[in-house]
Amino acid sequence: MAWFCAATVAVPIAAAQQACPVVDGVVHADRCAPGWSPGDATAALGSAFGSGAHTVIVRKMASPWVLSSTVSLALGNQTVIFQAGVVVEARRMAPYWNESGNGAPRPLLRSAAAGSRNVTLRGPAPGAAVGSATLRMWKVDYLNSTLYPVHDEWRHVLWLAGAEDIHVADLTLSSSGGDGISMDWRCQRVHLLRLTLDDNY
Repeated sequence: MAWFCAATVAVPIAAAQQACPVVDGVVHADRCAPGWSPGDATAALGSAFGSGAHTVIVRKMASPWVLSSTVSLALGNQTVIFQAGVVVEARRMAPYWNESGNGAPRPLLRSAAAGSRNVTLRGPAPGAAVGSATLRMWKVDYLNSTLYPVHDEWRHVLWLAGAEDIHVADLTLSSSGGDGISMDWRCQRVHLLRLTLDDNY
């Protein structure tokens, strides 16, 4: 197991750093290859989270950050700042969200497979009066069996598995086909602050 972890950590981080210009430990997600796209920003956001940067800034773009599949958070030691007005949403009618996964969660965002450590997700500071940041899915679609014949409750906005020292603050998480936030029994020291959880299944 040790040799497998060493191989999977060293190579992707080096590749991600080439794909994302990191300046003084900070990366702007929209500058990560292949760049932000109005139709699918999955790869850019995934590259930013995997870049090794200690701070990732997700800027408000012309339209939402659309994800066609789950994006995993960094393995550790990263703060993700969603600027005011940012919307990160599941791609509507993407086949991925209609697969069962054999009971495995298919969330919008999830902790790293090995369990993220010391990761923060936050929106605009409270009292800034500049608007909120939103992570959302499409519950209205998932509950329509003619659109989504596969019915399950695993389409969470955020899924944490074996994660430790996680902070989630000042965000709206809405319209999931499961929970706004779900975590397994192995998680420790998860701090949820000033969140709006709206219209989740």
